Amino acid sequence: MTIKSEKKEIRLAMLERLKSNHNKIEKETSIKQTFINQDVFKNAQSIGITMSMEHEFDTRWLIDYAKKYGKKVYVPFCDYKSKQMHFVRYTSDEDIVKDSFGIDIMNHQLEYDTYPDLLIVPGVVFNEKGYRIGYGGGYFDKYLSHFKGKTVSLIFELQFGEVLIENHDIPVQMIITEDRIINNEVQS
Repeated sequence: MTIKSEKKEIRLAMLERLKSNHNKIEKETSIKQTFINQDVFKNAQSIGITMSMEHEFDTRWLIDYAKKYGKKVYVPFCDYKSKQMHFVRYTSDEDIVKDSFGIDIMNHQLEYDTYPDLLIVPGVVFNEKGYRIGYGGGYFDKYLSHFKGKTVSLIFELQFGEVLIENHDIPVQMIITEDRIINNEVQS
């Protein structure tokens, strides 16, 4: 079995577990409250964040909250031909459309290729060192290889599991769950 097929099996098993995530709203509330009280959020002038899917931590509230407090919000736009991810300015819900894979994106490319101060990194399975298995496209791994800002993942405790690490993988600096904060940032 290849590492790619092993990751796929791990990813699919976790996606099934996420479908039956009990008390999801209460867990999200706890994660949100913890996150917005962290210096990493308070000090960020701009935030890169995905528009979440139903099984993921709900980022829609966080997008509105960040905008309300004067932070610039950027969301991903994937160029599927070049296999590159870029960030564009989030403007409003009215500007959301679905791409060819059914992913919510902005219908414009305002402030294209901006690098936010803080990046909220999604994923399916995580380990406590910040390594993750994403959705299999490699877009975030490529983006993280040249991203210089802070990285945080907002996840549920049940998302911890076995992560197969490859040479190109870059761990997130902080993980916040409904129960704890894990800080993996290397102190200089």
